[in-house]
Amino acid sequence: SAPSADSATVGTFALVRFAPTASAQAITAFLQANDATIVRGPNVGGLYRVRIAATVVPKEQRDQLVAKLAAASSIIGFAAASE
Repeated sequence: SAPSADSATVGTFALVRFAPTASAQAITAFLQANDATIVRGPNVGGLYRVRIAATVVPKEQRDQLVAKLAAASSIIGFAAASE
């Protein structure tokens, strides 16, 4: 089902490009394991907006969550914080 309006606007977000070799199954499992949800995308650059926390978290915690995504290089090709 499509993300609700709240899931697309409320929370903490990252912009993510998935690794070209990552399978849909691997991406789905990774998102589920990290309580992350795709809320928009892909855009022209292949980036997805992903909710990485259900609430707004402090910048330090957000940066840790983004770093955790980026460290999964077999799944994530690029990750950056998004407002």
